Amino acid sequence: MQKDIKSECSCCENPITNELMKFGVNTEVRIEFITESPNGEEFNIPVSGKIVSIGEGIVILNNVLDREGIEVRNLAISTCHITRFEPINTV
Repeated sequence: MQKDIKSECSCCENPITNELMKFGVNTEVRIEFITESPNGEEFNIPVSGKIVSIGEGIVILNNVLDREGIEVRNLAISTCHITRFEPINTV
């Protein structure tokens, strides 16, 4: 990660990105992130999936399942929108 540039979201984005990097690629995780409906209402979306890539302010998951069991092949999430995350023990 490039540490010498401070973006608007860096105060919450960098710690979350760094923690996700500790989990590493191919780790199964649960992530909850905030989004906004077309009418401006904010709400959290919980998903689970495998980390494919972690970059500056973004995490990409594949084989993503939402709370209703709907599967999405790939999902990119801005780390400044993540409100909760944890690894899933697959043992």
